[in-house]
Amino acid sequence: MGERLTTTRINKLKANGRSQWIPDSTRKGLGVLVTPTGHKAYKLRRRIRGIGVDVTLCDVSEMSPDEAWERAQSIIKDTEAVAEAAAKGVSPERAAREAAVAALKKPTVQDLWDAYLAWGEESVAKGELSPNTLRTFRQRNAKEFLAEHGSLDWDELTEDQILEHAATLTAKQDARHGGPERARQFVALVRVVWRHAMLNHPAVPASAARLDWKAILRALRLPPKGSHALALEDDELRQLYQAIAACYADGSINPVVLGCIELLLAVGGRKGEVQSITLDMIDREARVIRQPKHKTRRQTGRDRILRLSDHAMTVLERCMENRKAVLAGKGRYWPRKGAEQYLFPADANSGSLYLGNLNRPLAMLAKRAGMKHLKPHSLRSIYINIAIDSGVSIEVVAENVGHSSVATTMQHYTANKASKLVSGANAAGAALAVFVPEGLRQAA
Repeated sequence: MGERLTTTRINKLKANGRSQWIPDSTRKGLGVLVTPTGHKAYKLRRRIRGIGVDVTLCDVSEMSPDEAWERAQSIIKDTEAVAEAAAKGVSPERAAREAAVAALKKPTVQDLWDAYLAWGEESVAKGELSPNTLRTFRQRNAKEFLAEHGSLDWDELTEDQILEHAATLTAKQDARHGGPERARQFVALVRVVWRHAMLNHPAVPASAARLDWKAILRALRLPPKGSHALALEDDELRQLYQAIAACYADGSINPVVLGCIELLLAVGGRKGEVQSITLDMIDREARVIRQPKHKTRRQTGRDRILRLSDHAMTVLERCMENRKAVLAGKGRYWPRKGAEQYLFPADANSGSLYLGNLNRPLAMLAKRAGMKHLKPHSLRSIYINIAIDSGVSIEVVAENVGHSSVATTMQHYTANKASKLVSGANAAGAALAVFVPEGLRQAA
Protein backbone atom coordinates (compact mmCIF):
# COMPACT_ATOMS: atom_id res chain seq x y z
CA MET A 1 0.00 0.00 0.00
CA GLY A 2 1.25 3.51 -0.89
CA GLU A 3 2.20 6.22 1.55
CA ARG A 4 1.57 9.95 1.77
CA LEU A 5 4.13 11.97 -0.18
CA THR A 6 6.35 14.18 1.95
CA THR A 7 9.44 16.19 1.12
CA THR A 8 11.58 13.79 3.16
CA ARG A 9 10.22 10.75 1.37
CA ILE A 10 10.70 12.37 -2.06
CA ASN A 11 14.31 13.25 -1.27
CA LYS A 12 15.02 9.59 -0.46
CA LEU A 13 13.80 8.38 -3.86
CA LYS A 14 16.68 7.11 -6.04
CA ALA A 15 17.02 6.27 -9.73
CA ASN A 16 17.08 2.56 -10.55
CA GLY A 17 17.54 2.66 -14.34
CA ARG A 18 13.84 2.76 -15.20
CA SER A 19 10.86 5.13 -14.76
CA GLN A 20 9.19 4.93 -11.36
CA TRP A 21 5.69 6.14 -10.46
CA ILE A 22 5.30 6.91 -6.77
CA PRO A 23 1.62 7.72 -5.98
CA ASP A 24 0.31 9.65 -2.98
CA SER A 25 -2.07 7.43 -1.05
CA THR A 26 -4.08 10.35 0.39
CA ARG A 27 -4.32 12.60 -2.71
CA LYS A 28 -5.97 10.76 -5.57
CA GLY A 29 -4.06 11.10 -8.82
CA LEU A 30 -1.06 12.98 -7.41
CA GLY A 31 2.34 11.35 -7.56
CA VAL A 32 6.03 11.73 -8.34
CA LEU A 33 7.63 10.41 -11.51
CA VAL A 34 11.29 9.47 -11.20
CA THR A 35 13.04 9.14 -14.58
CA PRO A 36 15.86 6.65 -15.27
CA THR A 37 18.34 9.53 -14.92
CA GLY A 38 17.01 10.49 -11.48
CA HIS A 39 14.91 13.57 -12.41
CA LYS A 40 11.82 13.95 -10.19
CA ALA A 41 8.58 15.76 -11.09
CA TYR A 42 5.08 16.03 -9.68
CA LYS A 43 2.39 14.62 -11.98
CA LEU A 44 -1.37 14.34 -11.95
CA ARG A 45 -2.67 11.06 -13.37
CA ARG A 46 -6.39 10.65 -13.01
CA ARG A 47 -9.57 9.95 -14.92
CA ILE A 48 -12.20 12.63 -14.27
CA ARG A 49 -15.75 11.98 -15.51
CA GLY A 50 -14.49 10.06 -18.49
CA ILE A 51 -11.61 12.45 -19.35
CA GLY A 52 -8.08 11.13 -18.89
CA VAL A 53 -5.67 13.59 -17.30
CA ASP A 54 -1.89 13.08 -17.39
CA VAL A 55 -0.18 16.38 -16.58
CA THR A 56 3.32 17.22 -15.36
CA LEU A 57 2.88 19.87 -12.68
CA CYS A 58 6.47 20.94 -12.00
CA ASP A 59 9.88 19.84 -10.78
CA VAL A 60 9.84 18.64 -7.14
CA SER A 61 12.40 21.31 -6.24
CA GLU A 62 9.95 24.09 -7.18
CA MET A 63 7.26 23.42 -4.57
CA SER A 64 6.17 21.22 -1.70
CA PRO A 65 3.72 18.30 -2.06
CA ASP A 66 0.94 20.42 -0.52
CA GLU A 67 1.52 23.21 -3.08
CA ALA A 68 1.59 20.64 -5.88
CA TRP A 69 -1.76 19.30 -4.69
CA GLU A 70 -3.26 22.79 -4.76
CA ARG A 71 -2.21 23.14 -8.40
CA ALA A 72 -3.58 19.67 -9.16
CA GLN A 73 -6.94 20.56 -7.57
CA SER A 74 -7.20 23.60 -9.86
CA ILE A 75 -6.68 21.34 -12.90
CA ILE A 76 -9.23 18.85 -11.56
CA LYS A 77 -11.79 21.63 -11.13
CA ASP A 78 -11.23 22.93 -14.69
CA THR A 79 -11.48 19.40 -16.10
CA GLU A 80 -14.75 18.83 -14.27
CA ALA A 81 -16.09 22.05 -15.79
CA VAL A 82 -15.04 20.85 -19.25
CA ALA A 83 -16.73 17.50 -18.68
CA GLU A 84 -19.91 19.21 -17.49
CA ALA A 85 -19.93 21.48 -20.55
CA ALA A 86 -19.34 18.48 -22.83
CA ALA A 87 -22.36 16.80 -21.30
CA LYS A 88 -24.37 19.89 -22.30
CA GLY A 89 -23.13 19.75 -25.90
CA VAL A 90 -20.31 22.33 -25.65
CA SER A 91 -17.01 21.25 -27.20
CA PRO A 92 -14.25 20.43 -24.69
CA GLU A 93 -11.88 22.88 -26.45
CA ARG A 94 -14.28 25.78 -26.08
CA ALA A 95 -15.12 24.85 -22.49
CA ALA A 96 -11.41 24.70 -21.67
CA ARG A 97 -10.82 28.15 -23.16
CA GLU A 98 -13.78 29.63 -21.28
CA ALA A 99 -12.63 28.02 -18.03
CA ALA A 100 -9.13 29.44 -18.53
CA VAL A 101 -10.54 32.90 -19.23
CA ALA A 102 -12.83 32.76 -16.21
CA ALA A 103 -9.84 31.97 -13.99
CA LEU A 104 -8.09 35.17 -15.03
CA LYS A 105 -8.76 38.56 -13.52
CA LYS A 106 -11.12 40.67 -15.63
CA PRO A 107 -9.28 43.62 -17.16
CA THR A 108 -10.73 47.11 -16.91
CA VAL A 109 -11.32 49.51 -19.79
CA GLN A 110 -8.11 51.31 -18.76
CA ASP A 111 -6.21 47.99 -18.82
CA LEU A 112 -7.23 47.39 -22.45
CA TRP A 113 -6.17 50.93 -23.37
CA ASP A 114 -2.77 50.47 -21.72
CA ALA A 115 -2.33 47.07 -23.39
CA TYR A 116 -2.96 48.57 -26.82
CA LEU A 117 -0.46 51.37 -26.15
CA ALA A 118 2.16 48.85 -24.99
CA TRP A 119 1.60 46.79 -28.14
CA GLY A 120 1.88 49.94 -30.24
CA GLU A 121 5.20 50.93 -28.69
CA GLU A 122 6.57 47.42 -29.24
CA SER A 123 5.37 47.41 -32.86
CA VAL A 124 6.99 50.79 -33.52
CA ALA A 125 10.27 49.49 -32.10
CA LYS A 126 10.07 46.50 -34.48
CA GLY A 127 9.24 48.76 -37.42
CA GLU A 128 5.82 47.12 -37.88
CA LEU A 129 3.83 50.27 -37.04
CA SER A 130 4.34 53.84 -38.10
CA PRO A 131 5.32 56.23 -35.28
CA ASN A 132 2.72 58.65 -36.67
CA THR A 133 -0.04 56.09 -36.11
CA LEU A 134 0.90 55.68 -32.45
CA ARG A 135 1.28 59.44 -32.05
CA THR A 136 -2.18 59.98 -33.50
CA PHE A 137 -3.60 57.43 -31.04
CA ARG A 138 -1.99 59.26 -28.12
CA GLN A 139 -3.27 62.63 -29.33
CA ARG A 140 -6.82 61.30 -29.54
CA ASN A 141 -6.55 59.35 -26.29
CA ALA A 142 -9.92 59.94 -24.62
CA LYS A 143 -8.79 61.21 -21.20
CA GLU A 144 -12.25 62.41 -20.15
CA PHE A 145 -13.82 59.12 -21.23
CA LEU A 146 -11.22 57.04 -19.37
CA ALA A 147 -11.50 59.19 -16.27
CA GLU A 148 -15.22 58.37 -16.13
CA HIS A 149 -15.30 54.78 -17.43
CA GLY A 150 -11.70 53.51 -17.20
CA SER A 151 -12.32 51.64 -13.91
CA LEU A 152 -15.18 49.57 -15.37
CA ASP A 153 -14.61 45.92 -16.19
CA TRP A 154 -14.19 45.56 -19.96
CA ASP A 155 -17.52 43.74 -20.39
CA GLU A 156 -19.45 46.36 -18.40
CA LEU A 157 -18.94 49.11 -20.97
CA THR A 158 -22.14 49.71 -22.96
CA GLU A 159 -23.07 51.34 -26.26
CA ASP A 160 -24.94 54.04 -24.32
CA GLN A 161 -21.79 55.10 -22.47
CA ILE A 162 -19.84 55.35 -25.73
CA LEU A 163 -22.73 57.26 -27.32
CA GLU A 164 -22.89 59.69 -24.42
CA HIS A 165 -19.23 60.68 -24.78
CA ALA A 166 -19.42 60.79 -28.59
CA ALA A 167 -22.49 63.03 -28.40
CA THR A 168 -20.54 65.36 -26.07
CA LEU A 169 -17.77 65.59 -28.66
CA THR A 170 -20.26 66.23 -31.46
CA ALA A 171 -21.78 69.14 -29.55
CA LYS A 172 -18.44 70.93 -29.13
CA GLN A 173 -17.92 73.79 -31.57
CA ASP A 174 -14.11 73.74 -31.43
CA ALA A 175 -13.09 71.62 -34.44
CA ARG A 176 -9.77 70.71 -32.80
CA HIS A 177 -11.38 69.15 -29.72
CA GLY A 178 -14.87 68.32 -30.92
CA GLY A 179 -17.33 68.17 -33.77
CA PRO A 180 -18.78 65.24 -35.75
CA GLU A 181 -15.44 64.08 -37.13
CA ARG A 182 -13.86 63.96 -33.65
CA ALA A 183 -16.85 61.90 -32.47
CA ARG A 184 -16.31 59.48 -35.35
CA GLN A 185 -12.60 59.24 -34.53
CA PHE A 186 -13.40 58.51 -30.88
CA VAL A 187 -15.74 55.64 -31.82
CA ALA A 188 -13.07 54.26 -34.19
CA LEU A 189 -10.52 54.53 -31.37
CA VAL A 190 -12.59 52.44 -28.94
CA ARG A 191 -13.31 49.92 -31.69
CA VAL A 192 -9.59 49.46 -32.45
CA VAL A 193 -8.81 48.88 -28.76
CA TRP A 194 -11.64 46.33 -28.44
CA ARG A 195 -10.67 44.39 -31.56
CA HIS A 196 -7.05 44.26 -30.40
CA ALA A 197 -8.14 42.96 -26.99
CA MET A 198 -10.32 40.22 -28.49
CA LEU A 199 -7.40 39.04 -30.63
CA ASN A 200 -4.60 39.38 -28.09
CA HIS A 201 -5.75 39.74 -24.48
CA PRO A 202 -5.90 36.36 -22.65
CA ALA A 203 -8.80 37.45 -20.43
CA VAL A 204 -10.99 38.71 -23.29
CA PRO A 205 -12.49 35.79 -25.25
CA ALA A 206 -12.67 36.16 -29.03
CA SER A 207 -16.24 34.88 -28.85
CA ALA A 208 -17.28 37.71 -26.51
CA ALA A 209 -20.42 39.66 -27.35
CA ARG A 210 -19.23 42.61 -29.39
CA LEU A 211 -20.47 46.15 -29.16
CA ASP A 212 -22.68 47.14 -32.09
CA TRP A 213 -20.48 49.78 -33.74
CA LYS A 214 -22.81 50.35 -36.69
CA ALA A 215 -25.69 50.98 -34.32
CA ILE A 216 -23.55 53.49 -32.42
CA LEU A 217 -22.77 55.44 -35.60
CA ARG A 218 -26.41 55.32 -36.69
CA ALA A 219 -27.54 56.59 -33.30
CA LEU A 220 -25.08 59.49 -33.50
CA ARG A 221 -26.51 60.47 -36.91
CA LEU A 222 -23.09 61.65 -38.03
CA PRO A 223 -22.69 63.02 -41.55
CA PRO A 224 -21.55 60.33 -44.01
CA LYS A 225 -17.84 59.73 -44.21
CA GLY A 226 -16.26 61.02 -47.39
CA SER A 227 -16.72 64.72 -46.66
CA HIS A 228 -13.05 65.15 -47.61
CA ALA A 229 -14.19 65.29 -51.26
CA LEU A 230 -13.10 68.66 -52.59
CA ALA A 231 -13.08 70.14 -56.08
CA LEU A 232 -11.67 73.61 -56.74
CA GLU A 233 -12.77 76.04 -59.37
CA ASP A 234 -10.05 77.31 -61.72
CA ASP A 235 -9.75 80.62 -59.83
CA GLU A 236 -9.49 78.83 -56.47
CA LEU A 237 -6.77 76.53 -57.75
CA ARG A 238 -4.87 79.51 -59.14
CA GLN A 239 -5.16 81.29 -55.76
CA LEU A 240 -3.86 78.16 -53.98
CA TYR A 241 -0.73 78.04 -56.12
CA GLN A 242 -0.23 81.78 -55.71
CA ALA A 243 -0.37 81.27 -51.94
CA ILE A 244 2.26 78.50 -52.21
CA ALA A 245 4.51 80.78 -54.28
CA ALA A 246 4.06 83.60 -51.75
CA CYS A 247 5.03 81.29 -48.87
CA TYR A 248 8.15 80.19 -50.76
CA ALA A 249 9.03 83.85 -51.25
CA ASP A 250 8.56 85.07 -47.67
CA GLY A 251 9.67 81.86 -45.93
CA SER A 252 6.58 81.71 -43.69
CA ILE A 253 6.34 77.94 -44.24
CA ASN A 254 9.24 75.49 -44.32
CA PRO A 255 10.15 74.94 -48.02
CA VAL A 256 10.38 71.19 -47.39
CA VAL A 257 6.75 71.25 -46.21
CA LEU A 258 5.67 73.29 -49.23
CA GLY A 259 7.41 70.81 -51.54
CA CYS A 260 5.59 67.92 -49.89
CA ILE A 261 2.25 69.70 -50.34
CA GLU A 262 3.05 70.36 -53.99
CA LEU A 263 4.01 66.72 -54.62
CA LEU A 264 0.88 65.45 -52.86
CA LEU A 265 -1.19 67.55 -55.23
CA ALA A 266 0.90 66.58 -58.29
CA VAL A 267 0.69 62.77 -57.87
CA GLY A 268 -2.55 62.28 -55.90
CA GLY A 269 -0.79 60.15 -53.31
CA ARG A 270 -1.77 59.44 -49.74
CA LYS A 271 -0.11 61.60 -47.11
CA GLY A 272 1.92 58.76 -45.58
CA GLU A 273 3.06 57.49 -48.98
CA VAL A 274 4.52 60.86 -49.98
CA GLN A 275 5.86 62.01 -46.61
CA SER A 276 7.95 58.84 -46.11
CA ILE A 277 9.60 58.79 -49.58
CA THR A 278 13.30 57.94 -49.41
CA LEU A 279 15.81 58.75 -52.15
CA ASP A 280 16.23 55.10 -53.19
CA MET A 281 12.51 54.88 -54.03
CA ILE A 282 12.83 57.49 -56.79
CA ASP A 283 13.45 56.24 -60.34
CA ARG A 284 13.97 59.29 -62.55
CA GLU A 285 14.45 57.31 -65.75
CA ALA A 286 11.20 55.38 -65.35
CA ARG A 287 9.55 58.54 -63.92
CA VAL A 288 8.06 56.68 -60.97
CA ILE A 289 8.37 56.50 -57.20
CA ARG A 290 8.12 52.95 -55.82
CA GLN A 291 6.75 53.05 -52.27
CA PRO A 292 6.88 49.66 -50.48
CA LYS A 293 5.15 50.94 -47.33
CA HIS A 294 1.57 51.80 -48.13
CA LYS A 295 -1.99 51.25 -46.96
CA THR A 296 -2.97 48.50 -49.41
CA ARG A 297 0.28 46.51 -49.29
CA ARG A 298 -1.38 43.48 -47.68
CA GLN A 299 -4.16 43.47 -50.29
CA THR A 300 -2.04 43.94 -53.40
CA GLY A 301 1.26 42.38 -52.33
CA ARG A 302 3.18 44.91 -54.43
CA ASP A 303 4.75 48.34 -54.19
CA ARG A 304 2.64 51.45 -54.63
CA ILE A 305 3.67 53.19 -57.86
CA LEU A 306 3.51 57.00 -57.91
CA ARG A 307 3.71 58.00 -61.57
CA LEU A 308 5.39 61.31 -62.32
CA SER A 309 3.99 63.64 -64.99
CA ASP A 310 6.08 66.45 -66.49
CA HIS A 311 4.64 68.77 -63.84
CA ALA A 312 5.34 66.23 -61.07
CA MET A 313 8.95 65.88 -62.26
CA THR A 314 9.36 69.66 -61.99
CA VAL A 315 7.91 69.56 -58.47
CA LEU A 316 10.22 66.65 -57.57
CA GLU A 317 13.29 68.60 -58.68
CA ARG A 318 12.15 71.55 -56.57
CA CYS A 319 11.71 69.19 -53.60
CA MET A 320 15.25 67.90 -54.09
CA GLU A 321 16.62 71.46 -54.12
CA ASN A 322 14.62 72.33 -50.99
CA ARG A 323 15.99 69.24 -49.26
CA LYS A 324 19.61 70.06 -50.17
CA ALA A 325 19.25 73.63 -48.93
CA VAL A 326 17.79 72.56 -45.59
CA LEU A 327 20.37 69.79 -45.06
CA ALA A 328 23.13 72.33 -45.84
CA GLY A 329 21.84 74.53 -43.01
CA LYS A 330 20.55 77.29 -45.26
CA GLY A 331 17.54 79.20 -44.02
CA ARG A 332 15.82 79.09 -40.64
CA TYR A 333 14.85 75.40 -40.56
CA TRP A 334 17.13 72.69 -39.20
CA PRO A 335 16.72 69.00 -40.12
CA ARG A 336 16.71 66.21 -37.58
CA LYS A 337 19.90 64.16 -37.37
CA GLY A 338 19.58 60.84 -39.23
CA ALA A 339 16.86 62.07 -41.60
CA GLU A 340 19.16 62.47 -44.62
CA GLN A 341 17.74 59.48 -46.52
CA TYR A 342 14.26 61.04 -46.74
CA LEU A 343 13.05 63.37 -49.48
CA PHE A 344 11.20 65.35 -46.80
CA PRO A 345 13.41 65.28 -43.69
CA ALA A 346 11.79 66.26 -40.41
CA ASP A 347 12.96 69.29 -38.48
CA ALA A 348 15.07 69.00 -35.35
CA ASN A 349 12.10 69.21 -32.96
CA SER A 350 10.15 66.38 -34.59
CA GLY A 351 9.69 62.93 -33.07
CA SER A 352 9.95 61.30 -36.50
CA LEU A 353 12.72 61.17 -39.11
CA TYR A 354 10.45 62.32 -41.93
CA LEU A 355 7.92 65.13 -42.22
CA GLY A 356 4.98 64.95 -39.84
CA ASN A 357 1.74 66.87 -39.45
CA LEU A 358 0.67 68.99 -42.43
CA ASN A 359 -2.59 70.31 -41.00
CA ARG A 360 -1.19 73.58 -39.65
CA PRO A 361 0.71 74.65 -42.82
CA LEU A 362 -2.31 73.67 -44.94
CA ALA A 363 -4.55 75.80 -42.71
CA MET A 364 -2.15 78.72 -43.24
CA LEU A 365 -2.23 78.17 -47.00
CA ALA A 366 -6.02 77.93 -47.04
CA LYS A 367 -6.34 81.20 -45.15
CA ARG A 368 -3.90 82.91 -47.49
CA ALA A 369 -5.77 81.58 -50.54
CA GLY A 370 -9.16 82.64 -49.15
CA MET A 371 -10.38 79.06 -48.67
CA LYS A 372 -12.40 77.76 -45.73
CA HIS A 373 -10.38 74.61 -45.08
CA LEU A 374 -7.73 72.36 -46.58
CA LYS A 375 -6.60 68.93 -45.32
CA PRO A 376 -3.89 66.58 -46.63
CA HIS A 377 -6.50 64.22 -48.06
CA SER A 378 -8.20 67.17 -49.76
CA LEU A 379 -5.17 67.44 -52.07
CA ARG A 380 -5.71 63.85 -53.19
CA SER A 381 -9.36 64.65 -53.82
CA ILE A 382 -8.45 67.75 -55.86
CA TYR A 383 -6.11 65.63 -58.01
CA ILE A 384 -8.86 63.06 -58.66
CA ASN A 385 -11.36 65.75 -59.67
CA ILE A 386 -8.89 67.46 -62.03
CA ALA A 387 -7.96 64.13 -63.65
CA ILE A 388 -11.58 63.05 -64.23
CA ASP A 389 -12.63 66.49 -65.48
CA SER A 390 -9.67 66.41 -67.90
CA GLY A 391 -11.10 63.31 -69.55
CA VAL A 392 -8.95 60.61 -67.89
CA SER A 393 -10.97 57.40 -67.50
CA ILE A 394 -12.07 56.57 -63.97
CA GLU A 395 -10.22 53.21 -64.12
CA VAL A 396 -6.91 54.91 -64.94
CA VAL A 397 -7.42 57.49 -62.18
CA ALA A 398 -8.19 54.73 -59.66
CA GLU A 399 -4.99 52.89 -60.62
CA ASN A 400 -2.87 56.05 -60.42
CA VAL A 401 -4.11 56.99 -56.96
CA GLY A 402 -3.87 53.41 -55.63
CA HIS A 403 -7.57 52.57 -55.24
CA SER A 404 -8.55 48.92 -55.62
CA SER A 405 -12.10 49.97 -56.55
CA VAL A 406 -13.40 52.76 -58.76
CA ALA A 407 -16.23 53.18 -56.24
CA THR A 408 -13.66 54.50 -53.74
CA THR A 409 -12.37 56.93 -56.34
CA MET A 410 -15.87 58.21 -57.03
CA GLN A 411 -16.31 59.07 -53.34
CA HIS A 412 -13.72 61.81 -53.94
CA TYR A 413 -15.36 63.10 -57.10
CA THR A 414 -17.52 66.19 -56.75
CA ALA A 415 -19.66 66.35 -59.86
CA ASN A 416 -21.64 69.40 -58.71
CA LYS A 417 -19.05 72.15 -58.81
CA ALA A 418 -20.60 75.61 -59.19
CA SER A 419 -19.15 76.07 -62.67
CA LYS A 420 -20.54 72.71 -63.75
CA LEU A 421 -23.97 73.58 -62.44
CA VAL A 422 -23.99 76.82 -64.42
CA SER A 423 -22.71 75.20 -67.61
CA GLY A 424 -25.21 72.36 -67.11
CA ALA A 425 -28.06 74.81 -66.75
CA ASN A 426 -26.92 76.68 -69.89
CA ALA A 427 -26.69 73.43 -71.87
CA ALA A 428 -30.19 72.39 -70.80
CA GLY A 429 -31.51 75.86 -71.63
CA ALA A 430 -29.92 75.77 -75.10
CA ALA A 431 -31.49 72.35 -75.76
CA LEU A 432 -34.93 73.66 -74.73
CA ALA A 433 -34.58 76.83 -76.82
CA VAL A 434 -34.52 74.76 -80.01
CA PHE A 435 -38.20 73.94 -79.53
CA VAL A 436 -39.36 77.45 -78.55
CA PRO A 437 -41.27 79.37 -81.31
CA GLU A 438 -39.53 82.46 -82.69
CA GLY A 439 -42.04 84.82 -81.14
CA LEU A 440 -41.34 83.55 -77.63
CA ARG A 441 -37.56 83.66 -77.82
CA GLN A 442 -37.38 87.40 -77.11
CA ALA A 443 -38.11 88.87 -73.71
CA ALA A 444 -41.25 91.00 -73.42
